[in-house]
Amino acid sequence: MGPEQFNGVVSRMLSDDLLDRCAGVLDLTRWRIASDCVALVAIDAPGARPGVVSESGYPPGVAEAVTSDAFMVECRELQKQLLEEKAIYAWEDVGFADSRFAQEVLVPEGFRNGVSVPLRGAAGELVGMLHASTVRTRLPCEAKDAVLAIRPQVTALTSAILETRRASLTPREREVLGLVREGLCNHEIASRMYVAERTVATHVERILRKTGTPNRVSAAIWALRHHL
Repeated sequence: MGPEQFNGVVSRMLSDDLLDRCAGVLDLTRWRIASDCVALVAIDAPGARPGVVSESGYPPGVAEAVTSDAFMVECRELQKQLLEEKAIYAWEDVGFADSRFAQEVLVPEGFRNGVSVPLRGAAGELVGMLHASTVRTRLPCEAKDAVLAIRPQVTALTSAILETRRASLTPREREVLGLVREGLCNHEIASRMYVAERTVATHVERILRKTGTPNRVSAAIWALRHHL
């Protein structure tokens, strides 16, 4: 990483925008552990499917794949890392290269090694995962120590993003979203809440914008995933 690139990373890490700060931290992580790609995923609530917050270097679709049930639930190599979090396991430590997920998703893209690191909040809850992949067969000796050193900062950023997401919907919008999730139309919601139908429509518009969903069905799915 040259001086200009390093200055750019530092600038992003000091940004007031949480996502910019995440991008800067991921770029720094990628450089410090000599990784080709990194991705940060957040988990809004126990049992909720993780969502990609930021990623750097992954081919299209790969970052999303590491949030799938095939990886988060079915991959026994990842489960070992989740159970023994004080250690950082590379592919060779858990035989991950031979796993179905690696063979179907990562190896075809040229990846040969990497780490997946759990991020836990103050109460011990799983708030996210930091994934890093490389085309090299071996990680540098200092890579695991670098991951451990940067994990607290990445965890703090992930927790801050989750808090911002949860706080962005007003109590009224949460109520409307809950009724949308139940399948009610605007007229039915208005009758249930004793408000004008246009008021409900405004709430729905704001909900779609804040959740980044294109329609009511997607918003309902978003609500289910986030236990709202």
